[in-house]
Amino acid sequence: MIATAASHDIAPLLYQSLNTTCATCVPPHYLAELRNLFLENAIRNLALTQELWRLLELLEKHRIPVIPYKGTRLAERLYGNCALRPSCDIDLIVPKDQVLAVRSLLMANGYERGQRFTWAQEQELLKFGKAITFRPVDGRQASLDLHWHVASPHYPMPLSIEGFWERLESVCWRGQAIAQFPCEDLLLLLCLHGIQHQWQCLKWICDLHQLLQVYPQLQWESLWQRADALGIKRIVLVGLLLTRHLLETELPDAVLSQAAQDPLAQTRAATIGDRLFAEERSGLVERWIDTMSGLGGNLPEKLRYVLPKIFFLNGGDLAFLSLPRSLFFLYYLLRPIRILLTYPLNPWRMLKLLGQLFR
Repeated sequence: MIATAASHDIAPLLYQSLNTTCATCVPPHYLAELRNLFLENAIRNLALTQELWRLLELLEKHRIPVIPYKGTRLAERLYGNCALRPSCDIDLIVPKDQVLAVRSLLMANGYERGQRFTWAQEQELLKFGKAITFRPVDGRQASLDLHWHVASPHYPMPLSIEGFWERLESVCWRGQAIAQFPCEDLLLLLCLHGIQHQWQCLKWICDLHQLLQVYPQLQWESLWQRADALGIKRIVLVGLLLTRHLLETELPDAVLSQAAQDPLAQTRAATIGDRLFAEERSGLVERWIDTMSGLGGNLPEKLRYVLPKIFFLNGGDLAFLSLPRSLFFLYYLLRPIRILLTYPLNPWRMLKLLGQLFR
C-alpha cells in the first residue's frame, strides 16, 4: 500500500490520515516509513516554496504579471499545508509576449534551458507549444516550467489563456499580494490537466475532491456555461465523476443532473477509475488513444481528440533533431517515428484500441 501511495503522490495524505485517526492500529515500522516520506516531502516543498517566492519577487520587480500554477501554492490553497501534496517542480504562467523577457531573467538568475533550441526552433515552440522547461545551474533537482498556455494551441480543445487572465483575483499569500485563478476556473484547469495526462495519478483526483470541499459554494451555472463554451464540458464531468467513483465524493445536484444527461461521461469515468490501479499499465500512446477516443461520441469527435497527439509537435520533437528552418516541415513526418521509438507499443492492444476508435 505504501508503494502504491508513493507512486500516486498521496503518501503524505495517507500518513496524515492514519496518524490522526488510527496511529496505534498501524505497525510502527510502516508508520515510520510513511512519516519519513512525509518529512522528505515537507523539506522539499519548503525549499520549492522559498524558491517560488524568490521568483515571484523577481518578476514583480520587473513588473511582469505572473500566476503561480500547481505546485506548492496549489497545496497550500487546497490542503492548507504545502507538506500534504508532493511537488517536483515550479510552474509559472506569464503572458506570451513576456516569455522571452522572463527567459532572459531566469538565465541571469540561476537557471538554464532544459533543452537546447536554436532561435528558429524557439520561435516555432512559441507558436505551437505551451511551456519551456528550465533547470537550476547549481544542480538542484527542482526544475521550472514557464507556461504561456495551459494547453497546446493544436490541442483538440485549445483554451485562450487570455480569458483566464481577465478573471484573475488577487489574494494575500504569506503577506504578499499574488494572482490566482478563481475557484471555478481552477476546477476547469485541474480537469483539463488531468485528462491531458489520462488521469494517471490519484493525486490529481484528490486535488479535485479537495477543491470541492474547500469551495462548496461554486457557481455551477456559470461554470457549466464556460465549460460548454470552451468545449470541455464532458472532460469536466469525467473529472468530477472520477472523484465520486474513487473517493466517494458527494457531488452536488448541479453535477449529478449534468452527468445524468451524459452516459458517455459516466462510462469514461468508470473505465479510467478502474484502470488506475491495474497491474498491467499500458503505454503512453495507448493510454492517450484509449482515454481521448472514449470522449467522442462519433468517429469525427474521436479523431479530433486523438490525432493532435500523433501529428502535432512539442518541444521533444524539436530536441529530437535539429533542422534548418526550411526543413521544419519534416518534424511533422518524423513525429510518429519519434513516438514509436520513445514509447514502444503493444501491437495487439493497439489493434483493439483502433477497433474501438472506428466502432
